Amino acid sequence: MGTDGESRAGSARLGPRAFAAAAGGVALALFVAMALIAPELPVRFDPMVYHEGAVNIACGRGYRQHWPPYDRVFGPTELRAFFPVGYSAFLAGLYALVGPGLMVPLLANAVLSALAVVLTYWLARRLAGEGVGRAATIAFLLLAATMRLSQAGYSEALFIVLLLAAFVAACARRSWASTVLAGVPLGLSALVRTTSLTAPVLFVVAFALLGDSWRRAAARAALLAVVMLAVVAPWTLRNWQVFGRFVMVSTNGGYNLWIGNNPDAVGTYRAPRTPPDVAAVRDEVEWDHRFARHATDYILKHPGAFFARMPGKLWCTLGFGLAGPQAVRAEGLPKVAARFILSLMTAVLVACTAVVGIVELVRMAREKSSSHGWAVVPLLVLGYFLAFALVFHGQRRYLYPAYPFMALALGGLWAWTAQWRHGKKGERGKWPATPPRHHP
Repeated sequence: MGTDGESRAGSARLGPRAFAAAAGGVALALFVAMALIAPELPVRFDPMVYHEGAVNIACGRGYRQHWPPYDRVFGPTELRAFFPVGYSAFLAGLYALVGPGLMVPLLANAVLSALAVVLTYWLARRLAGEGVGRAATIAFLLLAATMRLSQAGYSEALFIVLLLAAFVAACARRSWASTVLAGVPLGLSALVRTTSLTAPVLFVVAFALLGDSWRRAAARAALLAVVMLAVVAPWTLRNWQVFGRFVMVSTNGGYNLWIGNNPDAVGTYRAPRTPPDVAAVRDEVEWDHRFARHATDYILKHPGAFFARMPGKLWCTLGFGLAGPQAVRAEGLPKVAARFILSLMTAVLVACTAVVGIVELVRMAREKSSSHGWAVVPLLVLGYFLAFALVFHGQRRYLYPAYPFMALALGGLWAWTAQWRHGKKGERGKWPATPPRHHP
């Protein structure tokens, strides 16, 4: 590829393992510094719920938590599976070792974010070669700093690491054994954020883009799904024992659907009004089912409103929803201006990913070749997570799991421009091809 000379020169100075270690070290130092200098304290909202669940697990009381909007509607209510358990369980292990300090999640997220930088390098390198891998790593390091995951105890850092681990394992050799291995972190990620429960569908297309036949891609994704469900199954069994009803992972899906699909929905999170029949019961699972039923009924009865709200949900997912006049009055112009700049950056990032993916799709259709199919994978992953935001409701952090893949698209753009400037005349404007991998 056009960047081979540059990659070989770079490799002579710093080999792949040394580069990964250097990138991880720089990332760790940066994210730890961000956690120590500007932590988001006191802990509120989702991080407080994760912390409470983790403390209860670490103290032997089992997974229990309170959700303030529920407490206001139903009275003080101890929930047993409202948020997915994965991140609280992860924190509980750390609390058992070092105690339940409020800085523990932040420092843990700093380590996880640095690990995500390293995994981004290995994934991009395997998909598109050394030059793209290094460019994507630098891009994601900068993007990860804007995510500020080491400054608050949100679950996205752990989810991103597990999702990347699944992709790295699945794309390493594209063998049946690597597919089984990939199912383990994918299953764990579903216990952190349930958006990955449908990820095997995503992997079908990704496998096909990376060179598998559609039949083989579907078979590998089915195997991936089986392993994922096997990992999730013990928690599902626990929920059956607690509730006497089927709850695969958590009981907040219906509530989240209702947030984005009710007469007063604004496109992002705002505690919705509770329908009378929901307020009349005292059952966590039934609340979830009734919220889901009301949201589904609203969508079916008002399909026009459902689709009309999608641009607003996209606007909020890019982050612009928190950059209006009310935010300026509440938080001050400097903070809102910084948020607006981040939202613009996110919009440009999404646009670049879309351009890279669409251009390559057109080229693949014209040349009937998937040798550069990796360039479409970022658009595929971005579309997957955007779809959840458009159906449910939008926040900028809901796109964070797609950031490593969008960094891959930026790495591809860098390689493409380098190819255009320095490549041989007949090779200018070509994407780097996916390095061949053995798959028995």
